[in-house]
Amino acid sequence: MAFLRNTWYVALWSQDLAPGQLVSRKFLNEPIVLFRREDGTAAALADACAHRFAPLSMGKIKGSYVRCPYHALEFDGTGKCVHNPHGKGNIASTLKVRSYPVYERHSMIWIWMGDKEADPALIPDFSLLNPDSGRLVSKRDWILMETSYELIIDNLMDLSHTAVVHEGILGNENTIKANLTLEQEGNAVSIGRSIPNTPAPGLYDLIYRRDQRQVDLWMDMKWYPPACMINYTRAPVSGACTSSPLRPS
Repeated sequence: MAFLRNTWYVALWSQDLAPGQLVSRKFLNEPIVLFRREDGTAAALADACAHRFAPLSMGKIKGSYVRCPYHALEFDGTGKCVHNPHGKGNIASTLKVRSYPVYERHSMIWIWMGDKEADPALIPDFSLLNPDSGRLVSKRDWILMETSYELIIDNLMDLSHTAVVHEGILGNENTIKANLTLEQEGNAVSIGRSIPNTPAPGLYDLIYRRDQRQVDLWMDMKWYPPACMINYTRAPVSGACTSSPLRPS
């Protein structure tokens, strides 16, 4: 599968990379090891020692360095070998592991898998997840899906399926037909669905009022290519709000 490389991908939740921990992940089919330096900043290297290709993720953290589990060579966050415990300790200039730019923002660690210079300004806006955003985040978690990310995008950009696939939970017979909007802002694309004066679907009714009152339902999805998405939704009492979550009143 071909991937868009010169862009940012979410590597981990910040909470999932503890000091002294080596975390092995695969991005764009490439094995990567992530860790924190002594100052707390995150780093990412190809998960293979430059000597005999042993997985660095099976090694140890030594200060700000990753120690290979095979011959104890140590590499810094740039991929440079900084310690050879054998013989005279000589280090060949070619003894280097590929490093990947990482940046910590919005409670997440982002990784750049491309060959162009990484620009943090290109990280999608997930500021609603910032600890100081004033918004409640119940849980930061993840699931593994054995499918193409393109199918997930197709699914989430077309929320009309919620009325059928998730009938009684996220939709119902009354939410099949909706008013649609399509907007582009920079490289981000937003699709909005609104259904005025409709019975609240099951989950909305349980979360908000539990009175089966008529609501104005909005379900908006914003996509930052290649694979970052935010679902904004709102279900106020019918007539109480005149704008979608993406266009606050």
